[in-house]
Amino acid sequence: AIKSTVTPAIQQIGQYSLDSANTVDSAYRDMAKTVNGTDQQLQGLRQSAVDFSNTHFTSADQMLEIEAMGGQLGIAVDDLQDFAETASNLDIATDIDSETISKNMGQLANIMDDLQVKADGAHGGMENFADSLARLGNNSPTLESAIMDVSMRIASQSNIIGMTTPQVLAWSTAIASTGQNSEAAGTAMS
Repeated sequence: AIKSTVTPAIQQIGQYSLDSANTVDSAYRDMAKTVNGTDQQLQGLRQSAVDFSNTHFTSADQMLEIEAMGGQLGIAVDDLQDFAETASNLDIATDIDSETISKNMGQLANIMDDLQVKADGAHGGMENFADSLARLGNNSPTLESAIMDVSMRIASQSNIIGMTTPQVLAWSTAIASTGQNSEAAGTAMS
């Protein structure tokens, strides 16, 4: 009697394990297509995604998907783990999903000099950006998604006139708090 109950349960657990491994393998292959790195770097990213998923809410395949998007948007292979962890944390801490925040952070890193990795190898301000965005959303009368929308609209013009990312976030928060839409804010800033 016990055999008829335990055996199907063990089979089901085995099937879940296989499905999970297949999902991670598929996400890894997708990531490897967009990231320009060595086999060792790619395997390192895979392992870091699995390790992160063991201690955080985000699954390994989601982390690999974020890394794939980062690679596609030009984030250096050495910065993809930090990029993915930052995006995952923002997904949990804000009203922005991981796909949107990954796309926006990658695009902002291509616009704003202080989010990029410096020539001397020093990391840019991705973590500081994420921390600031979450704090501004928590301590102002607007949502993080509204701040991000305005930031995306004004980043190019702001960079041209020499504004830093913290300044862009401050202006974006002030604009979003008034209820002005991001399109109007971008036009006004231009």
